[in-house]
This record gives sequence, structure tokens and C-alpha cells, in this order.
Amino acid sequence: MNIVILAAGKGRRMKSSLPKVLHQICGRPMICHVLDAIGTFKESHIVVVVPPNGTEIENTVRKFTHTKFKPKFAIQEKPLGTGDALKSAVPFLKINQPTLILFGDVPLISNQSLKRFAKNFEKTSALRILTTKIKKPKGYGRIIRNNRKEILLIREETDASTKEKKIMEIFAGPMLVNTRVLKSLIHEIKQNNKQNEFYLTDLVAKAVSNNLAVSSLELEDSQEILGVNTIKQKLEAEVKLSQKKIEFYLEKGLQIKDPNNFNLRGDINFKANVTIDTGCVFEGEINLGKNVEIGPYSILKNVNIEDNVRVDAFSVIEESEIKKNSTVGPFARLRNG
Repeated sequence: MNIVILAAGKGRRMKSSLPKVLHQICGRPMICHVLDAIGTFKESHIVVVVPPNGTEIENTVRKFTHTKFKPKFAIQEKPLGTGDALKSAVPFLKINQPTLILFGDVPLISNQSLKRFAKNFEKTSALRILTTKIKKPKGYGRIIRNNRKEILLIREETDASTKEKKIMEIFAGPMLVNTRVLKSLIHEIKQNNKQNEFYLTDLVAKAVSNNLAVSSLELEDSQEILGVNTIKQKLEAEVKLSQKKIEFYLEKGLQIKDPNNFNLRGDINFKANVTIDTGCVFEGEINLGKNVEIGPYSILKNVNIEDNVRVDAFSVIEESEIKKNSTVGPFARLRNG
């Protein structure tokens, strides 16, 4: 499968010189969460669309994917819209494989949802979109259907009528398209909209007008498609992703005494009988052996802790390794060097 990740957006509303997709969500650039979501797609051909000065994005993606993929990078020379961004990736696509299109600033999308989305695509459709329904759809493209509930087009917010803006079914971002169809239709997209841009979403109307099969899958968890365009949305995404991770770790047996007062900004690998007390902050890669107790209000950053270790309250441990059968703290301060 071809997978195109659109990552050329400047993110002016973030009020930062850092490329938008490199802003950190739970201790990792948000584009890396998208790469995580496609991690189990075998033999994927990855193309990341970047701006002309996108070296920092390229280096981040290469570092993250060095053991998984060998991504290609397409440059969108001018910010002329998502359709133009996709057009820059087309020369890199393998014609005999379908193309999955994702946005690099949607860090909550899950691998499970993408696998469901891709299932049996080639047998049923020329183009497929992921949709969801939300109570406050402002800012999102609306799904326009006919009386038979067939998809006609996606109308972007800025071009929607008052009636269309009341539609609660929205385009969630991911799109699957037959690559031959994509190469045929991408050049038919025009800038005939209020933003004077080439819209990726116009592919849907083009496919319909060419009598091609267009299908959709409705995403049940609308939180997965939360885009990050502002600092406020970044914080919202971080809270939601942290909650999702904490729930996952609880199901796997991690004993978190106060899940609502645990600040998780990274990933945890743990063995049996691990307890985390209230008010802790974990950042980066945390490895915890068997029978480990982390006392209240402790801060851990990139730490490896072996079996049978107790870290007492208010300890700060950074870039360190704690050997087995040890006690640390309270009020300890450990760091590498």
C-alpha cells in the first residue's frame, strides 16, 4: 500500500517557528503518532509531503522510521492546498497499489481504525473516505449525500451553505483511493473555491461524476480525528491521548492508584506488580521491572528501573538506570552524569 502523509502545513495559528507536525504530543512529535498508527501495515510505501524548508521534518521521520520504513519525501513548493500537496506525492506512488492519505497533524488516529478502514477496499471501491458525526462540526468538511444516502461530495466549511453547515457528518481526514484513479483525477481539481486552493476533498465529487464507486466508513470514536491547529487543540489532544494510554496500561495490569492525577508524556514498558502512586509525571521512555513501586509526586524521564525497586515520594530521576533490589528517595535527585 502507498501511504501519503500530508505534513507541509505551516501551522501559523500555533504561533511558533517549529513546523506544526513536530509539536510534541505526550513527549513525541505529533507526526510520529501518525507513523505509529501505520506501523503494522506490511510492505507500505511511505511518502511524506513537506514544505521546501522541511529538513527538520524529514530528519524526524527518518529517525523514527529507520527500522520500519524507508520513506520518500515530496516537496510542496507553494502552499496551494491539500490537493496540491497530494499532487506533489503522485510521482512517488506505485501504480499497482492503493493509496492511503493521512494528515500529519491528526495524532489520535488509531491503527485499529485504519485497518478497519482499509479492509476489502480494493474489492468494493475506487475511493473511500472515513467519516464521523459530531455535535459541533464547525471547521470540518461536511458529507453531502443524496436521498439514497449515497455520497455526492465533501463541502468544505468556508464554501458550505447555511443548510449544509447544519450537517453533522464530517470528513474525518483519511482517504483511500485506487492509485490509477488518483493519477487520473488529481489533475482535474481546480481552485474554484473561496480559499482559492486545490482541495483534496474535491476528489470525491470528481470520482462520483466519473461514475466510480465511492464508499465510506463511519468512525465511532470522533476523538480520533481531532486535528491540531492551535495550542488549545494541542493541549486537548495531549489530554485525550494520555487518557487513552493510561486506560490501555490499566487493562494490561499497571497499577495506577490515581489515574486522574497521573501525567503521562511518553511510553511505559512494565512487568508484573508495578504500582504508581498519585501525582507522578512520566516523560519519554520508561522501563519498569517486576515489583517496582513509584512513590507519590515522583518525576521520571527516560528511566530504566530493574526488578524489586522502590522509589519513594518526591524523587526526580532523569536519564538514569536503577539496578535491582534498590530503594531511592524520598526527595532523591538522580540524573545521568
